[in-house]
Amino acid sequence: MTMQAVEWLLLDRALAFLSLAMATCVVYDHITTLDEEVELVWKREKWNAVQILFFINRYTGDLVQM
Repeated sequence: MTMQAVEWLLLDRALAFLSLAMATCVVYDHITTLDEEVELVWKREKWNAVQILFFINRYTGDLVQM
């Protein structure tokens, strides 16, 4: 295996660990703020622009990460 291939594999491994760390932080944030989210966003009867923007901001990043 060439040195360039080894460097590529190390960078790939580092990127995988970074992605895992970011996903862990996002899951932790979702778990710790879920009660506030339910109370302030999901319990409202009518949807408004703020709730839609919150939903887009909060969950599209999760979908992109997958």
